[in-house]
Amino acid sequence: MAMFGIHFLCLVNPGEGDGFMSSEFQTTLNSKGMQAVPADIAYGSRVSLRHHNTQGGYLHSHNHMYPTGSKQQQITLYPHKDENNVWLLENQTQPELPGAVNETIKGPKAWDGLDPTSIEDGGVVKLYHITTDRRLHSHDQRPPVTEADWQNEVTAYGYEGFEGDANDLFRIEIVKSMSEGAAAKQRLRTIQTKFKLVHLMTGCVLFSHKVKLPDWGFEQQEVTCAKGGTLPNSVWYIEQNEHPMLGPDAEKVNYRNPGFFGKFWELQKVMWKTNAGLVESHAWDSRPPSWPVLRRGINFWGKDHRQIYLLGNPVIWWSSTAAIALFLAVKALAVLRWQRGCNDYSVVNFKRFDYEIGTSVLGWAFHYFPFYLMQRQLFLHHYFPALVDPPRPLIQPKLTLI
Repeated sequence: MAMFGIHFLCLVNPGEGDGFMSSEFQTTLNSKGMQAVPADIAYGSRVSLRHHNTQGGYLHSHNHMYPTGSKQQQITLYPHKDENNVWLLENQTQPELPGAVNETIKGPKAWDGLDPTSIEDGGVVKLYHITTDRRLHSHDQRPPVTEADWQNEVTAYGYEGFEGDANDLFRIEIVKSMSEGAAAKQRLRTIQTKFKLVHLMTGCVLFSHKVKLPDWGFEQQEVTCAKGGTLPNSVWYIEQNEHPMLGPDAEKVNYRNPGFFGKFWELQKVMWKTNAGLVESHAWDSRPPSWPVLRRGINFWGKDHRQIYLLGNPVIWWSSTAAIALFLAVKALAVLRWQRGCNDYSVVNFKRFDYEIGTSVLGWAFHYFPFYLMQRQLFLHHYFPALVDPPRPLIQPKLTLI
């Protein structure tokens, strides 16, 4: 754990791998931290929505069209902060108030004499994409990539001055079990409220998963509208929030700092989950039962009838395996003799042998047997940490060239 402490102290800048971590973890990295933002979200707020489960990024649109299907403007998840992530929440619950049509919310004058109206559970909104003058839209048409019957296409549809249509309407459905605090379970709150966006016309929910779009979608994550979509993949929250009537004295929120133990435990889970997901087959992969007897190695390179082939030293491999088997046999005999009243453990040398060799074999077991729980692709080199632990001749494994 001390080594992980040093790891967190030294690696303080964001990099390619930070997308695997939670938003709370990412905000502890340099340049990823953010200022506290207003807690309450109202109709007319300009917001950025983030997907909860995949950490893929922000609900995003850009001025590029789908090449098939409706050929309307693309909706994706984008992992970086960008002006194309900003959406305006138009009021469709009380359309007579400001926030119903985009022309009325260009500035704070539309709100003179009015208080911002909070968005409660069940509120109906349109999500207006400010940079392209289109609204979040879905219809009964299959997406360009995931062409499943239970998936509908999600697009950005419209033009400047157009008030939208019925396929732009989404209902806020707060997931109370995942929201933090009593207030966040009743109305939208920045970061704290987790919610689903239910499409009124079809009943599907805004959804994303780890499927990437092709080059025409810049390899960003696919966004669809799923009928009966799984809860984690259809949950969203608001990270950035701005409203003309929420001044500097408004209540602010920010991500909680997870601290060392929170970051440590999260990293363990992410490493386990990520490795478990590497399930593709490989020409030179192998399973744990074959490692102690050195049944196969790894072919790193081959050309013109020459190869670089990784193979452990058979003398070391087989002798260490035999030593483990011999110790287990001696241990079993010692336990049997102990149960019959023999005093082997009163002999200092035998007790020392049992403790020291037993500790090495236990270390081998802790480095070896967890691999049986993994369905990911595994190779002979995964046995190296275990090979260090059992009793064996003091000769190191070597790279053999054949």
